[in-house]
Amino acid sequence: MSKKQVWKIEWKKPDRRRENRLFLETTSLAATFLVFSVILISAIDIDHLANWPNPLFMLFATFSFCMFLFFATVLFRKNISDYYDKIFESPKSSSFKQWFLSILFTVWWTAIILTFITGIIPNISKIPEVLRTPAIMLTFAFLICLIIAMIRTTYWKEIFAKIFKTTSWRKSQMPKAKIAVIGGSGFYKIEGLTDIEEVNPTTPFGKPSDTITIGNLDGTSIAFLPRHGRGHTIIPTEVPYRANIYALKSLGVERIITVNAVGSFKKELKPGDLVIPDQIIDRTRHRAETFFGGGIVVHIPFADPFCPVLSKILYDAAKKTKAKVHRNGTYLAMEGPAFSTRAESRLYRSWGADIIGMTAIPEAKLAREAEICYAMIAGVTDYDSWQEKSEMLVVGDIFNTLRQNVGAIKEIIRLAMAAVPAERNCECASALSVAIGTSRKHIPAALKKKLDLLLGKYLKGDS
Repeated sequence: MSKKQVWKIEWKKPDRRRENRLFLETTSLAATFLVFSVILISAIDIDHLANWPNPLFMLFATFSFCMFLFFATVLFRKNISDYYDKIFESPKSSSFKQWFLSILFTVWWTAIILTFITGIIPNISKIPEVLRTPAIMLTFAFLICLIIAMIRTTYWKEIFAKIFKTTSWRKSQMPKAKIAVIGGSGFYKIEGLTDIEEVNPTTPFGKPSDTITIGNLDGTSIAFLPRHGRGHTIIPTEVPYRANIYALKSLGVERIITVNAVGSFKKELKPGDLVIPDQIIDRTRHRAETFFGGGIVVHIPFADPFCPVLSKILYDAAKKTKAKVHRNGTYLAMEGPAFSTRAESRLYRSWGADIIGMTAIPEAKLAREAEICYAMIAGVTDYDSWQEKSEMLVVGDIFNTLRQNVGAIKEIIRLAMAAVPAERNCECASALSVAIGTSRKHIPAALKKKLDLLLGKYLKGDS
């Protein structure tokens, strides 16, 4: 089997159990709507179409048949779950479509119940006798299926959640987490989480890379965000770094542990090794690197880009596992998405860089601006291209190397959770206190409102 075929299976193969469940649920919905449309049509008095409730019957018979056609069409798709996700759950689907579907389904279910109460039940005698008993049975069956679907099925819960997500009650119910993990290439989920909730926070900087998963890991609330999206769909330059960090800040996150795939500039940093870096060289060019500007000047202290306290906790946790880990090292952040030329790789090596990656900047800078502690577990996957006879870098090989360490990385995270202190005594927690250069009275009111989450506690003065 070729690497291309392996890649296709890795990313595209659907969850068969979920597919089978959705196939049965979709079949049931299609059959229910078909039967419901037949019952409504049979209840119509052809000779008195204008009389109530005939217009209502005709309207909902037509709509029911359309819904039958929709679900019947879904059954012929190769990947049902992927289709439903694109409609209801994808953060990339348009907000108009989601609101339209939310209102449509809510009105529909309400109207169905009212139709049964005011139309079919009082006029059951108008239904042909041969259909009367099946109609009554199917009516109750339909209502039971409706209640079960609304309570149990993910998609109906998603629909109704969207209706209330912008209310103050909904915001007050947003789950919180003080620790977040940002997963890089090949690291898209954390097993072992309980009490899982998925949230899609809105930010002034757009939507995050993907849905944020919040759960409980050994008694600690933790948020997880796949940097490149599930399925690895976002290149490093296009990652919504500001939205990601702002969204995590809005969830109460105080510490971020990031997992990154990196190349090595040192022979002793071998593929499969882990590095907890302490410095960064920035070679990125096309990324928004700050939350500020446009009327407010902020110069954030960034001498030590990684939180030394959190980095030490990660290193100590790594030493308790079987992984080979190296403490400290300089991470060179390149633009990408292309890998380095041989000349570039040798230049970066001559500067004293130890590892190279594409995503620590502006992520680390934004985390500091948000006063969030930031530390990295870097998984070495290759030797970049500085060696004279180095092999061509292959994305599939890089991901495969990182996957060999996924188990160890998850164990390091689990051990680190238990060692994180309740209070923060590092400089990260108050970085903005010495960074704001603009007089408070000259900061535009709109900007104060936009950045209240970050600057609110520092903008109470008027000087």
